[in-house]
Amino acid sequence: VVNGPGRTYYSAAEMSQQAPFVDASVSIDPTNRTNTFISYYTWGAAIGLALDLELRARFPGLTLDDLMRAMWERHGVPCREVKTRVRKMKGAFSGGTVASILNAVEEARQDPEARRTMGNPYGLNPAEAQAGPDGPDQRGPAWDDDVDSWTAPFVMAAINTRVVRRSNVLMDYAYGEDFRYSEAMMTGGGPGGWTRATMMTAGLGTFFAAASVGPARNLLNRMVLPQPGEGPSREQREAGSFELLEVGKHPQDRVLDIRARVTGDRDPGYGATSRMIGESAVCLAKDGDRMQVEGGFWTPASCMGDFLLKRLRRSAGMRFEMIEQD
Repeated sequence: VVNGPGRTYYSAAEMSQQAPFVDASVSIDPTNRTNTFISYYTWGAAIGLALDLELRARFPGLTLDDLMRAMWERHGVPCREVKTRVRKMKGAFSGGTVASILNAVEEARQDPEARRTMGNPYGLNPAEAQAGPDGPDQRGPAWDDDVDSWTAPFVMAAINTRVVRRSNVLMDYAYGEDFRYSEAMMTGGGPGGWTRATMMTAGLGTFFAAASVGPARNLLNRMVLPQPGEGPSREQREAGSFELLEVGKHPQDRVLDIRARVTGDRDPGYGATSRMIGESAVCLAKDGDRMQVEGGFWTPASCMGDFLLKRLRRSAGMRFEMIEQD
């Protein structure tokens, strides 16, 4: 992507605005698209970068790295498992994001290989490392003793969790070969929490079921969903916020589990994402000569590592703090 000629023609934002023309209609430059467009669907490096940046946008305190380091510093062992639980989130989807989701659903419907890859918890890993202790993403309401709350499936888990697992492999299993990672939405305790978790599950299920059927998808797209180019205003982005709870599990003793809280005062998908992309670009430009990687499909964690961590800590505008057990 860095060396691709297409980046000299359009910015990243302008490239994403071409998605509906490239994916669903006629290419805007059919005779020279190879040189003027960078495909984020077919280039693994670009996909890995974009997905991992999405992870860091949603969990901008760099929670996984910090939790693993805290466990090593306190107890001399890595976390056996890390759970990310979304406690609060205020934000909005843009038309571009919706178009990407619909395209992924359609690709999975038409292509059995794509469907198998998306359904595999280790689908982004190298071919020789596509197995591990994690199972499918959460698909229904579930009680979580570690956060004392009912939980529901989190829409970004299918992307974020796979990026984390790929990073672990590319860093020579820095988190351990038996490391587990999951994400979910917290909905509270008691009957009310169960009801909210059930309703969220039903809503997601209905959306993806409708998105898998051509006529229903077209109706949703015309009547309900935002279109490419549409999205939250500046005021909405600045009014957004989120709070996440991270639980790092000790390999043997639950009493030694560690917790962290991540909070932000901007829209989690856009107010933060723009900073992540900008800081990553600066990191590649200024720190690239010191990165110990060669060619290949890397994630930001495995490629830029601490160089990016330092820049994100200074500029993300978010707070990450270790907290005591309740």
